[in-house]
Amino acid sequence: MHNFNVSHDHSNGRWVRNLNERLIRKFAVRVAGQQGEDLSAIKQQDIDAAML
Repeated sequence: MHNFNVSHDHSNGRWVRNLNERLIRKFAVRVAGQQGEDLSAIKQQDIDAAML
């Protein structure tokens, strides 16, 4: 909700795709250097990092 409210791009599908890609990049950076990290769960810290 936060990102949608501060974004000027309300193009629905494209906006959701861009948000998902940003979230996946933040998730990948977080788990890249950690051994034994759960790769099946996106944590709140990933969502917070993807905020605009």
